[in-house]
Amino acid sequence: MLHSSSSTLGHSPYPASGHGIRTLRRTSGRILAALALLSRPAVAGDVILRNGDHITGKILSLTDGELLLKAYGGEFAIDVKKLKTFSSDEPLVFRIGKGSRFESRVSAGPDGKIEIRRSPASAPELVAIVDIVTINDPSPAWTGEVMLNGKITGGDSRTREGGLEFTLDKEWRRDRLHFAGEYMYGRERSQETGVTSTTDDFGNLYGKYGHDIHDRWYVDANAKVLHDLLAELKYRLSPATGVGYRWFDGPELELFTDIGIAYTDERFQTFGGRSFWGPQVEYGIEWKPVKRWRLFNTLEYYPSFSDFGNYLLDTQAGVHVTLWRRSFVEVRGEYHYDAEPAASAKNAEYRFIIGPGLEF
Repeated sequence: MLHSSSSTLGHSPYPASGHGIRTLRRTSGRILAALALLSRPAVAGDVILRNGDHITGKILSLTDGELLLKAYGGEFAIDVKKLKTFSSDEPLVFRIGKGSRFESRVSAGPDGKIEIRRSPASAPELVAIVDIVTINDPSPAWTGEVMLNGKITGGDSRTREGGLEFTLDKEWRRDRLHFAGEYMYGRERSQETGVTSTTDDFGNLYGKYGHDIHDRWYVDANAKVLHDLLAELKYRLSPATGVGYRWFDGPELELFTDIGIAYTDERFQTFGGRSFWGPQVEYGIEWKPVKRWRLFNTLEYYPSFSDFGNYLLDTQAGVHVTLWRRSFVEVRGEYHYDAEPAASAKNAEYRFIIGPGLEF
């Protein structure tokens, strides 16, 4: 009895049979599995490194060339150059190249790539990891370019010309802001007469806000101000609003078209001015045939409702070449046409510009 009592107090009251051991093992296995599920992130991602390591965790973001991952109870960053591929059960917000942001789940792809869908109806697409600009960027940053150009000549006349140009962009998930501007000023002094005259006094400023409404469709409001002293134009102001469509919006090719209503007001040096309402038609295209080269072309057309023979046309085309890191050189041609200019001015003006710049 003492032995039986001590057995009951100091040992298991159940018989040490094989069935009991198996039951205990199954119970322990279920507990461990439940604990593993509880400790696993609610939404998991899988990251495969080039050295063969495999990490399961939650993908938080990708900025400045680093993927931020939550795993093993902490957060750590991985250089994108070390990534072979990755996947995520949770939709992530991507920005690839200069394209717009979109949301997609991610499947693992071949070496150096992932598979995404830009919209639920689109086909799967393989994307190079190095082409991803951001993932889940919580605070979109301003991006842009600054470019300088100038001209110095000697001989019969001495010419000094200089200019500054810039672009500035910021993009949220459904909204975009874009600004662009340029200004050129030049003076020339004749060696024979000693007379100094203005050779260039030209500037324009353009701003545009766009809001995505469905898939590739968006509404926008934009305005342009142009000044050209040699054409006796104090300023031309053209605010407009309309609707647009992005035909292509990828890292290698972008193409959009806009149509809307614009009001144009012109003021001249030699006489008052004129104004009119009319449609605005605009398009823009950027194509990257190779990694460091970007070709571009834009056009804006403003005819008058009352007289389609009275219209304004601004277009430009050029090539942008990245030299080293964020430095670049750009060669561009511009064409500005006014069907009814000032009396002493020509209808058309051509400008050819080359200069170095910096991206930020």
